[in-house]
Amino acid sequence: MSNSASDSAALQAQIAELQAQLAHAQRQAELFENLVKRLPIGIDLLQREDPNDPTSLRLIFTNGLMPNAPIDMRLHVGKLIKDIFPDVPPMVFDRYQHALDSGEMVHLNELTVKVPDIGVRIAQLSAIPLTNDILCIKVADITEQKQVLEAQRHMMEQQAIINSQQEALADISTPLIPITDSVVIMPLIGAVDTRRAQQMMETLLHGISHMTARFAILDITGVPIVDTQVAHVLIQAAQSVRLLGGQVILTGIRPEVAQTLVGLGVNLNDLIVRGNLQSGVAYATLERYH
Repeated sequence: MSNSASDSAALQAQIAELQAQLAHAQRQAELFENLVKRLPIGIDLLQREDPNDPTSLRLIFTNGLMPNAPIDMRLHVGKLIKDIFPDVPPMVFDRYQHALDSGEMVHLNELTVKVPDIGVRIAQLSAIPLTNDILCIKVADITEQKQVLEAQRHMMEQQAIINSQQEALADISTPLIPITDSVVIMPLIGAVDTRRAQQMMETLLHGISHMTARFAILDITGVPIVDTQVAHVLIQAAQSVRLLGGQVILTGIRPEVAQTLVGLGVNLNDLIVRGNLQSGVAYATLERYH
């Protein structure tokens, strides 16, 4: 084979290789374009023509999916951004310039626009540098995300109000009333559940410790049902108060309550029991002088 024939075969092989590479590149480009067009976010590619001029950004590609865009960006490919949006403040171009110079993604402002037939939408803009002079502007619709966050914030505020009201109600439902410097009264009204029992115990012990009271009168006249749980709370309160140097006087035990306590086998030896509040106050008042 002559040299010319050999050179021709080598050239044809190189051409075939280049054509194969070109075909592969074209397929890759088509895949990329289809992917970008189907992304649920807006993608704009900007090319900086003058590194010293932040406003020299030209739109070279868009997938046309910019949420809230007042114009169709696909009609403006090839134009400078400053010509497409004459009112863009210089600060925005400065942030674009910073993203390109630093190579770091920059989160931009949020856009709120009323879209016809859709309503108000909110978009988050981010600038992502791809090369030293190519900038990708990502526009993501965050309307639903903002709505979820707002709903969560509202729920937290409502829960805080509910918690505050519950705490206020607990304070009202378990008041500790000083009648002398050594005697306090806690009238219990309504059902005593686990949460209220804990609140009662905290209020009682804090009051005994803070006021250095000698007697705490627990009046259960207003408690409709006294079961094992309530009895256990009363005994626990008496034992805790005794550790602080005080005594619990239990008043307001109705006949049916007395029968219930006897039937449950409850031992009330740790408590001083009086029939009503008046007799309990009288006992505490007299005993404080002894």
